[in-house]
Amino acid sequence: MEVAMAADNLQELMNTFATLFAVTKEKYPDADLSTTQRTLAFTVDHSLKHLQKSLGKIAAEREVADHGGAPNEFEMRIATAKMFNTVVNLARVLGMDGEKLGDLAVSVARAG
Repeated sequence: MEVAMAADNLQELMNTFATLFAVTKEKYPDADLSTTQRTLAFTVDHSLKHLQKSLGKIAAEREVADHGGAPNEFEMRIATAKMFNTVVNLARVLGMDGEKLGDLAVSVARAG
């Protein structure tokens, strides 16, 4: 896949997530969204909670395997997709567009 095409696809996701994951008083009545800075802080913190929750689901499935059981790969895939969504949305919230996220992701991957 061409880098430009990948960036366009990321941007489409970011645009969709801007609507799906909008941070509003209606969704989060107890959150302090009184300033742009506080809204950003809440959004980053809330995103971290979602990432931790998804990581916990994957860890729980892998722990099953440690005891000889069969981990639920479907649940791990769902958790992985949720983490991906959260990370892409977090990049958007932090001011990145699809091209910036794609370029930085490739750069970081190459750097090891």
